[in-house]
Amino acid sequence: MGRVRWARTRAGAALAVVLLATAPLPRSFLRWLATRACVHLYHDDPEDSLYASRQYLTLAAGARAGPRTLRLPRKATVVDLVSGKTVATNAHAFSVEFKPTEARMFFLKAPGR
Repeated sequence: MGRVRWARTRAGAALAVVLLATAPLPRSFLRWLATRACVHLYHDDPEDSLYASRQYLTLAAGARAGPRTLRLPRKATVVDLVSGKTVATNAHAFSVEFKPTEARMFFLKAPGR
């Protein structure tokens, strides 16, 4: 893969525009860019797929079995949507065991709700 060509410019006090002339982009560059933009990173395994909203989180594991640690942007009580069991209470992070290619969905309940 060739070098990533990019440029950044300011479009106001809080907004930066990044122009990219390379595709596909390496994961390491996207991760660096997200970190610089203060994007919350829930999980580190690049083989897993993760989908998140304010109240729901879904992780589809890749081929590797084992524990996954998920970091939340704010404290929440985490409930497994299939079993109905509480996985973590008032937590910023939680760990769950996954089988290869297993997908799990969680409800994120804000404290006091």
